[in-house]
Amino acid sequence: MFERKCPDCSKILTYSIKGNFTRATKENWKCSSCGCKRKTSISERFWSKVDKNGPIPTHCPELGRCWVWMGGKSSKGYGKFDPKCGEQLAHRYSYALFTNKIISKELCVCHHCDNPSCVNPNHLFLGTNQDNVNDKTNKNRNGAPKGELHHNSKLTEENIKFIRNSQLSHRQLALLFNTPKSNITSIKNYKSWKHIQ
Repeated sequence: MFERKCPDCSKILTYSIKGNFTRATKENWKCSSCGCKRKTSISERFWSKVDKNGPIPTHCPELGRCWVWMGGKSSKGYGKFDPKCGEQLAHRYSYALFTNKIISKELCVCHHCDNPSCVNPNHLFLGTNQDNVNDKTNKNRNGAPKGELHHNSKLTEENIKFIRNSQLSHRQLALLFNTPKSNITSIKNYKSWKHIQ
């Protein structure tokens, strides 16, 4: 025998292992002795999965702490939430909840904090896919290794500095570094190795 207090009517319920306490879902239980029924709202369910004591982004500490999604996540770290109308990304749901707007599927909800599991609406902004790509590129988060770290790189950062400051012809530099002349032209015109000044 077990005892449980009904949160709505405060009645103490006694039940066996089979029980008179039936649970339909995590959010929806019914006390069969007194007939009380409690439902958790979608908003309550959402916020129960959020930790508001997340990290402070180092590149933008003025935004405050990230609100980290503690529920299910995608392979890229984005929170997933099902408000009973189809699964959504948690940060999109948070943004829509706070702005009270319906977000078009063509628009992205982007992160100032660069933390995919963050649902803090102050860390989010609306933009196009191109805005999202530009934000990622501007913050050097495109994931592709640059310069010497790239697996096909034959030149070093010192080589690049030498090439850019050299008075030798493009042809002479190409022969010196055993690379096509077009590579030298790209380097000199800052079309490649842009991160080296």
